[in-house]
Amino acid sequence: MVVYGQTGTAPNIGGVIVKKLTKTLCFSFIFIFLLSSCDSLSKKNVKDVKGTETPPQEVKVEEVKKAKVTIAGDIMFHDGLIQSAYLGNNKGYDFHYMFEDIKPRIINSDVAAVCLEGSMHPTWKPTGYPCFNTPASALDALKDTGFDIISMANNHVMDTGKAGFYNYLDEIKKRNLLVTGAGLPEDDKIAYIEKNGIKMALIAYTYGTNGIPAPEGTVNYIDEEKIKNDIIKAKGKCDFVMVWLHMGNEYVRKVEDEQYRLYREVADMGADMVIGSHPHVPKKSEVYDSNGRKVWIIYSLGNFLSAQRPKEAEKTYLYTDVGLIADFTVVKDKDGVHIEDADITPIYDLKYREGNRIIYRIVECSKINDYKEATQEQKNYVNKKYNELIGEHDMSVFKHN
Repeated sequence: MVVYGQTGTAPNIGGVIVKKLTKTLCFSFIFIFLLSSCDSLSKKNVKDVKGTETPPQEVKVEEVKKAKVTIAGDIMFHDGLIQSAYLGNNKGYDFHYMFEDIKPRIINSDVAAVCLEGSMHPTWKPTGYPCFNTPASALDALKDTGFDIISMANNHVMDTGKAGFYNYLDEIKKRNLLVTGAGLPEDDKIAYIEKNGIKMALIAYTYGTNGIPAPEGTVNYIDEEKIKNDIIKAKGKCDFVMVWLHMGNEYVRKVEDEQYRLYREVADMGADMVIGSHPHVPKKSEVYDSNGRKVWIIYSLGNFLSAQRPKEAEKTYLYTDVGLIADFTVVKDKDGVHIEDADITPIYDLKYREGNRIIYRIVECSKINDYKEATQEQKNYVNKKYNELIGEHDMSVFKHN
């Protein structure tokens, strides 16, 4: 037995406990410190890793440029149209109303062109066929309708001689309209226009000027070598080149062999679209494969506005009161330039009496039933022609998917 006497030392129990507690606390602090350090290091490492990550690459969106184009056929202001536009009392002529119904589709295009046949003598009285001397105010109506380009390449442009030719040219320029197919000798007779970042050119040619010679170097006559050189010149400046040929036998609806040959040859020269006029009747169109390029060829747009009327009994002048409007979108993207959403709209020159005045209005064939002014006979005729004309054109290859 152990006796705790005065001479012995009693065990220091409290001190032992304190030492154990101290040791435990030290280990705890060390453990917590290590944990904190690891956490800090971990966070630091994560931050460092994030800091060295490659930032996300910006995806470049492909830029696609588009421009809507509208081409209408021939205008011939016959005597009936001139009389209808006359304001009386020497107040001049106002042709605006004739285009009111068709104006919305023209003015909403980025580029619109039309062929105005005839001349504009500064002092002679306005006349229709056979020598067209058109009032200059007709150009005001065309500009107001939305047309940007006037083609002077037609067989009636010299009808009133040099004075009528040069005045016609001046009147176009006064109104800040573009002209194609004719000009001063130093001009290249090409209409250049840029819309929405797309540069386009329209070059027009005529087969002749009814035996009245034009001043040298002023009118684009159809000459294959010249056409080829002009296309090369235009393609050096533009993204999209259109060629307009005024030729063919009048009132013949069938596409002639020479038209097939020449129009396709022009496409092979590099034209992106080929347009025809002069026969005064609409013809079919085709999508021609030119070395892998899809070229839209319209062999004749027919009349846009005239006083010509079919003579059913004699079977003459058939289809002269109907025509075509061509609409399409020129698209420029990473793959180049091409046509999308090509469309053909048959139109009709509606004629009716309003009091003592004969009225002429360009209307869409598909809307003829909406016109109370049209007789039932006219409606039946136009609906029949619409179904016939619309079936002659297949532009599905140009439809945007």
